[in-house]
Amino acid sequence: MMLSLADDRVPPGTIVGPFDEFFPPGRIEVILRALDRGEIIAVPTETVYGLCVSEGAPGGEKRLAELKKRPEEKLFTRFVSSAKRFEELCPGISLPVKKVARKLWPGPLTIVAETGKMSLGFRVPDEKSVLRILGEYRTPLLSTSANVSGEPALRDAKEIQAKFGSELAVILASKKPCGEKASTVAKLGSSGFEILREGAVSERDIRIASGVSVLFVCTGNLCRSPAAEIMFRDLLRKNAEKDGRVPYDVSVMSAGTYAPTGIPIPEPGVQALNLLGYLDTSHFSKHAAAIPLKVFDVIFAMERSHRDALLSIDPSVAGRIRLLDPGSDVPDPIGGTVDDFLESYKQIQTLVSRAAASL
Repeated sequence: MMLSLADDRVPPGTIVGPFDEFFPPGRIEVILRALDRGEIIAVPTETVYGLCVSEGAPGGEKRLAELKKRPEEKLFTRFVSSAKRFEELCPGISLPVKKVARKLWPGPLTIVAETGKMSLGFRVPDEKSVLRILGEYRTPLLSTSANVSGEPALRDAKEIQAKFGSELAVILASKKPCGEKASTVAKLGSSGFEILREGAVSERDIRIASGVSVLFVCTGNLCRSPAAEIMFRDLLRKNAEKDGRVPYDVSVMSAGTYAPTGIPIPEPGVQALNLLGYLDTSHFSKHAAAIPLKVFDVIFAMERSHRDALLSIDPSVAGRIRLLDPGSDVPDPIGGTVDDFLESYKQIQTLVSRAAASL
């Protein structure tokens, strides 16, 4: 049986639609009320059909686990309406994770995000009717593939009706066939990511989407900002190796607001970096005005005067500039001894670690 949802309730297991984002007047409310009651609905996605229940409905998660025949302690993926909604629900996620979500959603990617002590899966399905429901409902929908655990996932509304029947409130029809590939499941942490299940989105896709560009700025691009660049790059490499994850595509550069062109780090600075374990100190200075500032996602300035100078070069980057030390300017060791550089670089090392964590 296929109906158009003209009444407040329809017989359980009814196939409705197909719709796009434009539901007939009053029809979407019928689905929303079913979700409020904790009833299960079946919805199409660009991969396979999903079984969904409201995260906020009493008893809904237990009902979904029983229908799926899977342990209650195994967490369900949360369907949300957009990357923006994902960021609202997970305020502590890093900038590379935000970039992946913004670029690859809606789409066949489940992001397992580290939120405090828990890891939760989120997805924005690429199906207009489902996005409309999610936008109206606001509360995430707990979702799982439309099948009993251990059986093949179902991709057709009539197959789902035959399998689950009256155990579902409604089955939303699709205007197009579901995809052949499953969604990719990737765990995205602060330092890198790992593929938990291969699918339609590749490791390369995620790495490219995660691209973040960082710029460190001081006066002459001879002492402080090149040291921060070297330390930041080394920290990213070590964190990824330690976690055994694929590193994000983070690029880092440094420049100066009054920098000469092509000058290396002074010898005392090179020695201080070597003493701290940084052996690759190759660098040639460049002026901030010679590079397009707007390509950088985040710009760390050593002093407030550097921030002002950057704004005079390109006012549009105002929202991207941060002080490396929000409390005070970072002292400049230029013209000092190795010990002076060492003291400055130890401070910068701590600040760079904090900066990396803030992303």
